[in-house]
Amino acid sequence: MTGTVALYIDESGDVGFKPGSRKVFVIGYYVAGKPLRLSNDLKKLRKRLSERLDIDIKEFKFRRDREEVRLAVLGLIAKSEVTCGFVAVKKEAAIPYFQQNPDRFYNFLVVNYPIKNVLHTFKPGKIEYVIDRQAWSRKRRDSFNQYVMDK
Repeated sequence: MTGTVALYIDESGDVGFKPGSRKVFVIGYYVAGKPLRLSNDLKKLRKRLSERLDIDIKEFKFRRDREEVRLAVLGLIAKSEVTCGFVAVKKEAAIPYFQQNPDRFYNFLVVNYPIKNVLHTFKPGKIEYVIDRQAWSRKRRDSFNQYVMDK
């Protein structure tokens, strides 16, 4: 494949190593064969479920959503042209450098698993990645983008 691939990345848990942090950090990802269609289908599903269940679904949050909502989302994804994957890491196994630099730990995991997997599997000319990291500062985003380019 020589076209553009859309890669969506989301994480579960926190990337920190402070006392009280979760012991496992998970990154989930999917590659959509037809990202615009999947996006439109998810919007329609969210609207339909909101009306049918009489609840306001602003976004899907698997952990907090009702089972009926989760099953509907998974059913839609199962019928879509997507490739999914994940990486789960016990944070206690991280080397001290990553424990002292959680952002670099995150960068390493995203680049060395989802992005390299997509490059190997799909051989795209370009990857457009979407990462759900709304709280990132501009400096953090720029640092991540530079890390990706350097690899």
